[in-house]
Amino acid sequence: MQKERTGGNEVRLDDTYETLDAERLKTLQKILLATLLELDRVCRKNDIKYFLAGGTLLGAIRHHGFIPWDDDVDVMMLREDYEKFLRVAEKDLSDRLFLQRANYNPYTRLRVNGTVFASEFMARFSDIHSGIFLDIFAHDRTACHGWSQKLHRMVTKVTRSIVFNKWGNTEIKGDGSHPVIRWMVSRVKGLIPMKLAVQMRDQTLVLFRNRETGYLYDGMGQNMARGAFPEKLLNEVIYVDFEGYPLPVPKEYDAYLTWLYGDYMRLPPKEQRHPSHDTVKLDFGVYEGIAQTRKRADQIFL
Repeated sequence: MQKERTGGNEVRLDDTYETLDAERLKTLQKILLATLLELDRVCRKNDIKYFLAGGTLLGAIRHHGFIPWDDDVDVMMLREDYEKFLRVAEKDLSDRLFLQRANYNPYTRLRVNGTVFASEFMARFSDIHSGIFLDIFAHDRTACHGWSQKLHRMVTKVTRSIVFNKWGNTEIKGDGSHPVIRWMVSRVKGLIPMKLAVQMRDQTLVLFRNRETGYLYDGMGQNMARGAFPEKLLNEVIYVDFEGYPLPVPKEYDAYLTWLYGDYMRLPPKEQRHPSHDTVKLDFGVYEGIAQTRKRADQIFL
């Protein structure tokens, strides 16, 4: 893979994303699909198990592709597969992509070189690759019992907050934590070196990796508040149609999506049907207008 680089011809969007019309969203989704198919190729080559995750999984089941208004792609792996993917990605991924393992977030992103897709927050950091991205999450084991699962989630949240807010030089804000805890962590984070903070966070994530607890949690993602779920839900893979390509989902997708969303087949109200990112900079680079071509998504990075 090549080093990170970004493109020109920048397009600015307002914070409601209203100027991302249907054609530009279609272009974004085709680039995202190409990124997903490249990850799929590498995982198949190296016998790495992964699943579509979050809204991408929901889209696969409910829409047989992208949720019509979705602007990102998520995949999930078990810890062993995640670490194997990181070992092989540097040599096997297309040089059109950049593997971003940023310390400020515990998960990994695949960024498309020559593009820009930045939030108002990320736009502050001109030295960081902010291309169109795909998120890769590891689901780690957590404790057996409810009280210890809750404690594990709390420590995970605190260590993640220390790293992120130390990196961004920001105060820890309301995220469900007790105000006193937030105040204490905000004061303590300045005393902890970043290297140590990252080690604390990463060791918390894998605290139960060698224990057969039977439960997983979303320690890297945004669903910790939903608690733990049975590890058996991610035991087996089946393939479903996603934008015309067979891609992997959990065999127990119904139980998993119910844990994640509840009545997942019910469409949200119209006012909630919009992209999820507060993007203020968007540049497709050489991929501008790719959705209007006949080029297949699995050929875009060739």
